[in-house]
Amino acid sequence: QGILCVKTKYKDVSDFKGNIASVRNHKNKFGVIDIFDNIIVPIKHEIIRLEENNIALAIDGYDYKYFTDKGTKLNRLTFREADEHFFDGCARVRVQDSWGFIYKDGRIGIPVMFDDARPFSEGLSAVKIKGKWGYINNSSVFVIEPQFERAMSFSDDIAIVNDGNGWLAIDKKGKKLFDFPKDLEPNVLSTDLINKNFKDNTDAKYSEGLLLVRQHSGLNIKYGFIDTKGNNVIPCTFDTMSPFKEGKAYIHGEIRVYRRKHTYEYKKTYIDTTGKIIK
Repeated sequence: QGILCVKTKYKDVSDFKGNIASVRNHKNKFGVIDIFDNIIVPIKHEIIRLEENNIALAIDGYDYKYFTDKGTKLNRLTFREADEHFFDGCARVRVQDSWGFIYKDGRIGIPVMFDDARPFSEGLSAVKIKGKWGYINNSSVFVIEPQFERAMSFSDDIAIVNDGNGWLAIDKKGKKLFDFPKDLEPNVLSTDLINKNFKDNTDAKYSEGLLLVRQHSGLNIKYGFIDTKGNNVIPCTFDTMSPFKEGKAYIHGEIRVYRRKHTYEYKKTYIDTTGKIIK
């Protein structure tokens, strides 16, 4: 009955994460309530995102603020951008045009000094400073010095980087593991678009031991996968592709219309990790 009462009071209520839930009123403004239906973040924000550790992120245009489950600000600063999730205890924040990281206790644990940054993954974050990418730990110490034109997040102890001559894979000491197979590249925003000031918000990470790659053939692009040794184990023959999840990767969909029943269904087709279509 308590849940029904809350739902009639608001236009929408999210699932609780820890002690908090986001709510939306009939003016389409968002806030946060606790398990007793006390409003702890005023219902006046454009967007609310909930983190797993009783932390809420309120977003209003380019104003990002973190709140605790007591309704107090996690940090007195208002950020221009901020992550809704904490990885390895850190979340990215942007002040003006520079990036840093905030800890869950509200401290700016890694100074706001980078041109760009990726979320922490496997204990390291790819950061850009003075035009070059390197990798730091969560104590803000460079473990791989800035030297790359592009750098992706670590996964399976491997990171994909571009040194200006092409794409390659490195380990957590910065040692080269392999060069990318000929004519293949990771499925990320092209360097040409980056040079035209497009924001590089794409990443290339292994999933279940396989990395999604693409191959250009004239105007056509085909997709496939390489393994952790750089072998093109699933050739680039597919028009669309998603990373693997739970042993399968999406390759295409088909809409089937049943006119007599006035219904339709969207049938998805998947492959397994050997490249075979799953029946």
